[in-house]
This record gives sequence, C-alpha cells and structure tokens, in this order.
Amino acid sequence: MDSVKVEVPSQRLSAVVYYPSDPALHERIRAALHDSAQAYVQDFVQSVEPVTPDMPEGQQNYLGGGIDTFYAGPTLVSGRFVAVSEHVGDAHPSHAARCFMFDRRTGFPVYVGDLFAPDAPYLYVLSEQVRASLRTSFMLGGIGLEDEAWFLNATAPLNETFSCTSVSADGLHVFFEPYRLGSYAFGEHEAVVPWPNLRRIVRSDGPAAAFLKPTVR
Repeated sequence: MDSVKVEVPSQRLSAVVYYPSDPALHERIRAALHDSAQAYVQDFVQSVEPVTPDMPEGQQNYLGGGIDTFYAGPTLVSGRFVAVSEHVGDAHPSHAARCFMFDRRTGFPVYVGDLFAPDAPYLYVLSEQVRASLRTSFMLGGIGLEDEAWFLNATAPLNETFSCTSVSADGLHVFFEPYRLGSYAFGEHEAVVPWPNLRRIVRSDGPAAAFLKPTVR
C-alpha cells in the first residue's frame, strides 16, 4: 500500500488515504488508484473552513480512507475506496465511497454495462436482484425498512443505482452509502448478486464471463 497524505497544522487538518500500488498491476491501474486517493484528499482540503478563534479546542478536521474491498482476478481488478471525514463542528462524520473496475490486461476502466450482453435489460435484472438481496439481508439481520418508497427509488433500474459497484468471484457487489436507503442512522448496506443469477445476461465474450467458469476465484 502507498498513500496520499496532507498535514496543515494551522487549519487543524490531517488527511491520509491509502491505495494499492502492487507492481503487478497495470501502470494505468496504479495511476488511476493514486489519482482517486489524491482526489479524496484534495476535495477534503477544499471543504475545510478557515480556523476561527471560536472553534472548540482539541477538535480537528480529519480524513482517513483506503480500500475496504479489493479483487484482482485474471480479467478484472475491482474494489472500493472508503473515506470517513470529520469537520470541526459537524454533528457526525461524513462517509464517501468510490468503486472501481479495470480491465486487468489493458488497465482501462470497465463499466457495469460492459459486463452484460448489449441487448440485455441488465438494469432491470440487477434492480430485481439487488432488491431481493437487500430484503434477505434485512430479514436475517432483523432490520426493518424505514421507508418502502425510499427503498424502491434508491434501487430503481437506473445507472445511478449502480454508481458504486464492484466485482469478486462471489458476484456483483452493489454498495449503498448512508442516506441512500434511509437516514444516516440506517447506515450503509451492500447487496451481493451471485454470478449464476446473472448467467443469462452476462456478455459471453466480456470480462465477467470468466466468473461463470468454476475454476476462476
């Protein structure tokens, strides 16, 4: 792991975001991960208000982040950045996540639609599968939905629903940050759609086809 760090004592500001820098990764992937970490830090620095005499002593503007899920397989490299920031005077920390997918061989970005056949209604299939996954997770965890309409809107068959999506050998992972499915207290949630559930729409010559072969992990 490498990191992007910034310390500004006069602003009570400290920020660090870690990212993978494995030499085995394509140089384009390494550069993109570094740039994502740097963007987190730059956005945070710009968001910090100037320190004033009335700010409580002992409090600090802080950002900490890194990779919380990471997969590097024969065709894809994928995962998620997560960063938590605290600003002096805020009621609670802020949470921000960014997912990524890259072609392992070329280093170029891969988007959700690239995984599926051109004529496949993949947004509708994913929406249905994600809702089922989340409802099962809520049931097993004894979690009650705060608002059914909010849930349905947040999981609608739209590109923005899958704005933070990654892959692993287990399936497609779709992440929902706090406020996406309910209030901040409702927390963040993850839906996992197993690859066999997507077999009929996965692009046969695409980067996800390998996941339907039992030897790929």
